Amino acid sequence: MEVNSYKLRDCLSEDSLLKTGHSLLIINLVISYFITVITLEHIGIWTSDPEKLRDYYVLYLGGIANDKYNNPLTGFESYFVSFASGARLEIMSKPELKNKPASDVRSQTEMHLAYGVDNMREVDEKAAELRQAGFEIARGPRKTGDGYYEFETFDPDNNRIEVTTKYSESER
Repeated sequence: MEVNSYKLRDCLSEDSLLKTGHSLLIINLVISYFITVITLEHIGIWTSDPEKLRDYYVLYLGGIANDKYNNPLTGFESYFVSFASGARLEIMSKPELKNKPASDVRSQTEMHLAYGVDNMREVDEKAAELRQAGFEIARGPRKTGDGYYEFETFDPDNNRIEVTTKYSESER
């Protein structure tokens, strides 16, 4: 796509933008031409028990899982779990991970997955639901210093999970 800088400059002038009423469209076109927008497509985590992990994310966090992908040559298998926000989680396994404890499978980093809800009541409800189901609530629910209300828990493979919302004084 060729851009004639003179025509582009004319299109982006304040008078032109006001006359056309298409300022956002023009700005978006310019940005998309000059800048590559990168979004988080999915997060992938390894497990020794993909069905157990899939069921956790579907049952407790509202995900929708696809059919299992299985590579017959390598034994690699995975599920993609999609969420209403558009986020996706890939749950992956391979033969050498089967029957290993989660601590041997997962990275020792402090990686976490954060799930957003609409309000503080929903944070409290999700914490109660997971506690009732036998999952540890590591911290919270609590207010954070950066304006969030959240709790931390762990999925069946000990991956750290946060459930969070923007803190609102009017809800308390």
